[in-house]
Amino acid sequence: MSDTHGAGASRRQLLRAAAAVGALAGLTATGSATRQPDAPAVPATLPSARRLDREAGRVTLPVYRGLDPDGDNLYFALTSASTIAEATRQGVNWAPKLANARDEDGVQELTRAIPSPRTRRQAPVPFDATVEFDSTPGSPPAVAAPGYTPLVSPEASVPGPSSGVVYCTPHLVNSTGRHPAVVEFDRDELEVRVDLSTAFVGGRRALYLPAEASTESYARLEGATHTPALDAVPAVGDRSLEASAREALFAVVNGPVGARSPERQGTNSARAGEGDALYVFRSSQVCVDASDPTDCSVFYAPTWGVYELAWTGDAIESDRRRRLTDHEAVIEGVLGGELESATPDGPVDTLLANVSASGAVLAAPLVDVSPQNGSP
Repeated sequence: MSDTHGAGASRRQLLRAAAAVGALAGLTATGSATRQPDAPAVPATLPSARRLDREAGRVTLPVYRGLDPDGDNLYFALTSASTIAEATRQGVNWAPKLANARDEDGVQELTRAIPSPRTRRQAPVPFDATVEFDSTPGSPPAVAAPGYTPLVSPEASVPGPSSGVVYCTPHLVNSTGRHPAVVEFDRDELEVRVDLSTAFVGGRRALYLPAEASTESYARLEGATHTPALDAVPAVGDRSLEASAREALFAVVNGPVGARSPERQGTNSARAGEGDALYVFRSSQVCVDASDPTDCSVFYAPTWGVYELAWTGDAIESDRRRRLTDHEAVIEGVLGGELESATPDGPVDTLLANVSASGAVLAAPLVDVSPQNGSP
């Protein structure tokens, strides 16, 4: 789908900019038409989520029925939409930057509209590709078939409110098995019970669905689907509204260890089996008033560009390593010389204290942000 040369590239850049400007310029019209006055447009908990257990890190999500290329049933979660109207209608998170991925290979085109929550039983959505959950020993827990990506958009010829919208729809159950996060699947009720992972945003505990990862190493770490097509989501080292469909995620690679330590954090700790890596997300999904962009995290996207950070030797020797829960503390650590890029050869993001992007992408939709500051 992508055109990477000459006039095609310039046209795509213009389309991205227009999509981003349009998403923001149309906030008043789309927001006020789909919600009650003074009601949150996008709350801190995924509106469609059911029976959230913050202590256990578990939630029930509705699933939609789809069809794989062989005509067999598959079931996917709907977690994000690129327009506020569709996000409100579907009860999912609003991620306007997803519109910037519309014409990229990281988005799978659909020949049918995404149904409403009420019609999801009657209107299965055909997909050109899905996931292989019955993985072989030693491989990631699930592997995407060629052409599969959790980002989808109906073709321009498809009528209805979903036309032109980009959605995040990770496949969780199909004929080959279930996503590792799924602990229960109720086919009659069309819902799944899933285990969530813990991270932080703005000093608050956040729970997310560890759905997909572009690299094999992060797929193993997260217990997620290995989805290389996420590499095509624009763009490495860019979180801008005009061109990017990624938001920043900070991953500490050598944080304090110890399963019971209140300071524990890092991919090193997670790989040792001590718990989640406890990433720091740059933005949340919360949108207090969709008619006012200043009250919304318009940079939020369920597709996170990973920025790996390492504590410096001096910070380790002087015992200054600690758990980080806010992106501002991360930036302060970088500027103060306590943290440095763990992938220094990656593209530098000048808006993030010149931290280098690793290139990895996680599709990890936020499900809940705690109302209070706190630790896992």
